[in-house]
Amino acid sequence: MDEVRSRLHRWGRRVGLGLGLGLAGCGGGAQAISSRVGEVHLHQYSTGAHIEALFVDPPTPIEQTEFDSALPSRNQPILQLGLALADCKVYAFTGCGGGCPSPAFLDGGRVDISGLPRAVSMAYIPQFGSYEDVAVDGVFVPGALLSVRGEGSARVPPFSAELAGPVALVPTSTLENGLSAGLEVGWTSVGDGSRLKVVVSVVPTTGTSGAVSCYVDETLGRFRLPDEALALLAPPPRTVELEVSRFRLLDASLGDGRSVVVHSGYSVLSATMEP
Repeated sequence: MDEVRSRLHRWGRRVGLGLGLGLAGCGGGAQAISSRVGEVHLHQYSTGAHIEALFVDPPTPIEQTEFDSALPSRNQPILQLGLALADCKVYAFTGCGGGCPSPAFLDGGRVDISGLPRAVSMAYIPQFGSYEDVAVDGVFVPGALLSVRGEGSARVPPFSAELAGPVALVPTSTLENGLSAGLEVGWTSVGDGSRLKVVVSVVPTTGTSGAVSCYVDETLGRFRLPDEALALLAPPPRTVELEVSRFRLLDASLGDGRSVVVHSGYSVLSATMEP
């Protein structure tokens, strides 16, 4: 499961799944946020937690980013659906023929996180061109206040953010029945102001991989993905993967128009094969 978790997370990051739900804003005379220069992730799974950070140069215009990423989005949705209590997008992963923007990764300074089972401090590793990936044994304290502080560097000012940690999620779904009769996901709402993300992705034996990504009102407790969205995914034989997450997201302003997006979430992953 850890291998599947890591693969799905990095695939989602690579293709830029999601909606721009960051709380981009300004205060105290700071410029309104127009770009993202970094991202910090606090991801909880049933087996433990995973923490990441990265900073990019040049910063990515906010309208070119999606959900929890500071990287330019590489895929445009082929369908968008605005529902009463949810928003969905469908993606076909066709690649970009070598024309994708590729910002460089940079040292944004040490990033310290408190409120976890143990304090975490991440540093940039020049020889790898990336930050340390940190695995935390056990689980976050549900709803605990998480504090993220970046010490800054020559190219990134210091920043700080606070947000509640994720509350455990135990979803149910009809995934084992395949997608031909639709897909329903259920969960117990905690009504804590968090949001819910449902992503179903397919990898066909032949044809184009794709995904349906929906952001749902957490208080619903149950959601059926739109049939017209699922119909655009490649048909069997295919591997079908489902990720259900309860999350919080915010953009920490650097005061100069740039931000660092911070994401805390509890995710549950599952998969099946449709012959």
